[in-house]
Amino acid sequence: MELCGWGRYLAPLYTFGASVPGVYLPDLDNAGCILFWGYNPSVARLAHATSTAAAVARGARLIVVDPRKAGLAAKADHWLRVRPGTDAALALSLIHVMIENGWYDADFVRDWTNADDQVGGRAVWELLASRCADFPPEVTAEITGVSAADTVAAARMLWENRPDGASFSGEFFEFDHTACYPKPTRWVPIHIGGHSRAAARRAGRLGDGFQPLGLVGSELADLVALMRAEATRFGRDPDALELSLGHLVAKVDLGRAEKLAAMGADRVVLALPPTADLHEVCDLLSACAARLALTP
Repeated sequence: MELCGWGRYLAPLYTFGASVPGVYLPDLDNAGCILFWGYNPSVARLAHATSTAAAVARGARLIVVDPRKAGLAAKADHWLRVRPGTDAALALSLIHVMIENGWYDADFVRDWTNADDQVGGRAVWELLASRCADFPPEVTAEITGVSAADTVAAARMLWENRPDGASFSGEFFEFDHTACYPKPTRWVPIHIGGHSRAAARRAGRLGDGFQPLGLVGSELADLVALMRAEATRFGRDPDALELSLGHLVAKVDLGRAEKLAAMGADRVVLALPPTADLHEVCDLLSACAARLALTP
C-alpha cells in the first residue's frame, strides 16, 4: 500500500493495467506478507488496520516503511525507518536485491507487466534492472538511513512469504502454484458434474450443486431428486443445492433460457466453440448478452 492515492491508483494501472483500489483491493485476509509504505491505517483506514492485525495474528509478516514508529509499525517484523525524501532510493534498492537474487516470479512479470515493452530500443525490464543496479543496499544505506542488512532482510521476507497458491497433478489436469486474483467476494460454489446416480449422490453429500450432463425430462428429474435425498440423508439442506444446466453460447436465447429455468436451472453454463481467437470469443459473448437482453 502506497503513500498517496495517485500512486496507488496509477502505478498499478500503468504496470499491469488495473487500478488499486478500484478494480482490485488489497487481499489482507490471505496475504503472506504485507508492506505498508508511508501508510498508517490505524488513523487512515480502520478496516485495513483491523484486517492487518488479524493477518499478523494468523502468521502473516508485516513490513512498514515510515520515518515514525507509528501505528502498526510497532508490530512490524521490519520497520524501515527511511529518511524523509529518500523513499525512491529505498524502493530501487529493494528491487535490486530481489532481481539480483531471483526473488521474483518471472512468469508473472512476463505475462502481467510491461516488462517486455520497448523504450528507446531497450526492454522496460532491462531498463529497470540497470537503474536499480545503481542502488545496492550498501550504497543506499548512506542515503536512506536504512541499513543494508535491513533492506536485504525485508526483500527476503517479501519473497519467502509470498502466497504459494495451489498445486495439483491428476489424470486430466495439472497446475502449479495457482492463485486467483482478485479474490472472490464469497465462497466459490462447487457443482459436481456427471450423468450417473453416483455423481448425483456425490453432489448431495459434498457439493453446492449438480451439473448433469446431457440429461432432460424424467432422467434429469430423477437425478435431481436423488441429489436432494442424499443431502437430507447426510444432514444437509436439500433446498440449498443448486442445479446447473448447459447450453451453447452461440445458440442460447431468451426462449431457450426460459426453458432451462423451467427445468429448474439456477445457473446456465455456456459452452464456447473451439477457438483460440480472443476477439471471436468476445464477439460471441457480446452477441449472446444482446440476445439475452443483458446489455443496456
